[in-house]
Amino acid sequence: MCPGHLLKKWQQEEAIRVQMDQELEEAYQEVEDKLFTAVKSALSRGSKALLGTYLNTLLSYPDRPFDNESLAYPNWVEVTNTFL
Repeated sequence: MCPGHLLKKWQQEEAIRVQMDQELEEAYQEVEDKLFTAVKSALSRGSKALLGTYLNTLLSYPDRPFDNESLAYPNWVEVTNTFL
């Protein structure tokens, strides 16, 4: 039997935007710019391999802007190194 009946029912869900502080916003912008350049380059070569990386990195970066591994494009070049 599923214990779903024990969970509180949501009446309403609300998203609240929170502004990044200046230091985080600047670092985020640098990551976004470098990844966007890499994605454009990959797309011009007919590859969509970095699109998921682009999305996941930018969505998770504000919550965890540290301990990120370098991102690499398969059979090409390292996309990021020290800026993540």
